[in-house]
Amino acid sequence: LAFAPSDRQLPYAGSSAYLSAGTFDDSLAASGIYRSDSGGSHWGEANDALSADANVAAIAVDYSNPDRLFVASSNRGLLRSTDKGDSWQLLSGALPNGEAALSVAIHPDDPQTIFTGLIRGGLYLSVDGGSSWSSISSGLIAESSITEILFDPNNSSALYIADKESGVYYSSDGGAHW
Repeated sequence: LAFAPSDRQLPYAGSSAYLSAGTFDDSLAASGIYRSDSGGSHWGEANDALSADANVAAIAVDYSNPDRLFVASSNRGLLRSTDKGDSWQLLSGALPNGEAALSVAIHPDDPQTIFTGLIRGGLYLSVDGGSSWSSISSGLIAESSITEILFDPNNSSALYIADKESGVYYSSDGGAHW
């Protein structure tokens, strides 16, 4: 679940797949992304053929453009939309082929800077809005699964990440060192 920071009447939600109550399976298909244009009163699908069965792990909405969002999906990878979810693009660039995405975050001061965490694939950074990627996993466990990416609200150069296996990491320099 994520609100558009510049439009609080525009929340987005993602679906997950489960085997039974409390037992989720990241590899299963789900029912994609949903959007409310009414502050949560009414919801509708925000999918195309690529995202319709996405198993959503995280959503990040651009701070200044509520139409632009990224979705980390465990069965579809990292997706980007520039039209409120009406159409989606699979982002690959230098991301490992076939890697499932667990987390995504947009830098609060620079909407072209995107971070994504992959299942057993580490942490990646894009400085061009998601067109190309580079690994910034130095100092992390080689096959880390980054489940959360959070910026310090008082210092946007500082961020925290959570690895599913080894815990929480901190960087004071935008992810260059952990």
